[in-house]
Amino acid sequence: MVKGSARAYAFRFLRANPVVEETLEGVPVSVWFDPRSRSASAWDRRLAGRRLAFRAAGRGLFADRETGTLWNMDGEGVSGPFRGRRLTPLFGLMSEWHAWVAVHPAATLR
Repeated sequence: MVKGSARAYAFRFLRANPVVEETLEGVPVSVWFDPRSRSASAWDRRLAGRRLAFRAAGRGLFADRETGTLWNMDGEGVSGPFRGRRLTPLFGLMSEWHAWVAVHPAATLR
């Protein structure tokens, strides 16, 4: 959820697209999915005056295309120029669609 806009991502969609990037309410968002742990996380992809783009790098890691920094599922840079830095997390949770849309009727699903 970003500034009141709710978006949902189906697991089947995330399995096929382990990194989803879009802009919600003017905020550049990156959603990551780790198939091993079956978990997802969402991040504001702006850091240090840059807008980063990410790709899955295997084993629950993601790499930004601008610096090659490796990031873990906690949004922490674990190697590379942004090592030790953290991305800003965005609110998200894992839920059944019917429960999510009951609370957020304007939510969209991918």
